[in-house]
Amino acid sequence: KLALACSAASAPSATRLSNVALPMLQRFKLTNKAILCRLLLSRLYLRRDNVRVAQQQCNRALKSLANLESPVLSCQAYALKGQIQAEAKHSRRAYAAFQRAAEYVDSLRNRIHGEELKISFMKDRVKIYEGLVALCMEHHPGTRANTEIFRHIEQAKSRTLFDFLSASRSPSWLASQGHTEHAGRIQELRGELNWFFHRTERARLEQAPRQQLSALQADSQRRERELLKLSREHGSADRDPGIGLASSVTVGQVRQSLPNDTVILNYFQVRDQMVVVLLSHDRLQIVPLGDLLRISSALDLLQLQLSKLRLGGDYVKRFANVLLQATQTHLQALYKLLIEPIHGSLAASHLVIAPHGILHHLPFHALFDGRQYLIDEFTVSYAPSASVYSLCQQRSVVAGATSLILGVPDPSVPFVEEEVKAVAACFPNPEVLLGQSATVARLRHQGLSSRFIHIATHGYFRRDNPMFSGIRLGDSYLSLYDLYELRLPAELVTLSGCSTGLNVVAAGDELLGLARGLIHAGAETSMVTLWDVQDQSSAQLMKLFYTNLAGARSKALALQMAMRQVKADHPHPYYWAPFVLIGKV
Repeated sequence: KLALACSAASAPSATRLSNVALPMLQRFKLTNKAILCRLLLSRLYLRRDNVRVAQQQCNRALKSLANLESPVLSCQAYALKGQIQAEAKHSRRAYAAFQRAAEYVDSLRNRIHGEELKISFMKDRVKIYEGLVALCMEHHPGTRANTEIFRHIEQAKSRTLFDFLSASRSPSWLASQGHTEHAGRIQELRGELNWFFHRTERARLEQAPRQQLSALQADSQRRERELLKLSREHGSADRDPGIGLASSVTVGQVRQSLPNDTVILNYFQVRDQMVVVLLSHDRLQIVPLGDLLRISSALDLLQLQLSKLRLGGDYVKRFANVLLQATQTHLQALYKLLIEPIHGSLAASHLVIAPHGILHHLPFHALFDGRQYLIDEFTVSYAPSASVYSLCQQRSVVAGATSLILGVPDPSVPFVEEEVKAVAACFPNPEVLLGQSATVARLRHQGLSSRFIHIATHGYFRRDNPMFSGIRLGDSYLSLYDLYELRLPAELVTLSGCSTGLNVVAAGDELLGLARGLIHAGAETSMVTLWDVQDQSSAQLMKLFYTNLAGARSKALALQMAMRQVKADHPHPYYWAPFVLIGKV
């Protein structure tokens, strides 16, 4: 009741209620709840700029915790102490408190089973690492501090994905676990969901009444919730409790994985500012960039311009020059905020972009300096974090020489068949599966021994529930959950569909989308799209990419060449810039 009252009340009212509740909790020896009440009081006093009383309440909570084994509460208390000491300008004490909180985070992560639970656990704890980075930047400049900043940033970005990769294991929590009742129900739910996805899509095409669509979606969502619940319950079987989790990789380990001509641009949001860490063989530099609000505003304007390219051929043709100039204006604004401050330090030919937060939706390779795009000067690839990039470089696939090409045409993607034929012509003896023959079973079986896998179909991005984002195959839908079960140890997996690279950025900068599923499935490199692709230009770019790949020294170079070639015919970035490479390129 106190928590509900505090959430609805003003700070003074919440403080009064907490002060009333505290002695009652102590009288009934509800020690943990009394500690929580003190931490709540501390936050309320801090919000009212009463740092002295906030510190008193936090210290009393920590004194009570000294006699308890409660790592969750201890983590909260030390994180709050760090905030209070930072507000009081006691930087060393703040740093020490945040470090203690970070130690508790690592300890707790080792006890949590199941990927979604780990992601949820990191929700508010990223602020601990933001606090550490901010203190390092403000009070401890220098090479040693830069190494510390890099470590803290890596601890805050995509830690759950890093755990999976560093453990070198396949997630089994959605795979068939023998003939148990639990596993049987998981399989039933996946089959039922597949039926509902098909039925809902057909209802949309037939323009069924809104009430019918709502009923189908409600039934589908009930099954999705049950599947999520079962997967969480099953998650504890996925990991040996004796295995400890690595915290991150070091600067030296990342450098070992870097080619000589490569620089990692590791972006990170610190409070209301974006910073970038430049890491190469001979440089580790921290550069503060623009205000986050300015970056966000420029990105919103860019996305608005890109959306106008979906207003129809007549509109686009009539306003082609205006649309291009407006898009370039916003790309140039973002270039000035994110690239121009560091351009003089980019002594490389290849850039690895590790975005953060809102930057995951930005095509960095299309940033414009007023004369040329970033892709005209550098080859570009992407990674969820520097640590994940480093682990991806250690992957090696033992795949055959065959190429597997799947395509599922439908009225919304009319050029799929044309794309499949163009891609197939680039490989000797390709295995082509079109329409109903492009099944999940064929992908599961032949994907194990294919060097290249190309899937041209319609993609769906579920912002409301990204774990159920997927692509259509000939007999079913392939969701992120399905990708977790598949093994696709290919050199390259391409999802050439609408928005297959879109992600929801969850707690701890975890990306939930199909690209994550491909990493889980074992792909050495994946290529996905950031927005709905115009099919004819997509088919052209794919043909050029695979043709270039035969003679290029890297996949990134082959993509750069293809983008330049398509750009000559279709100048607007909407047509040539949606594709991104992730992993070992």
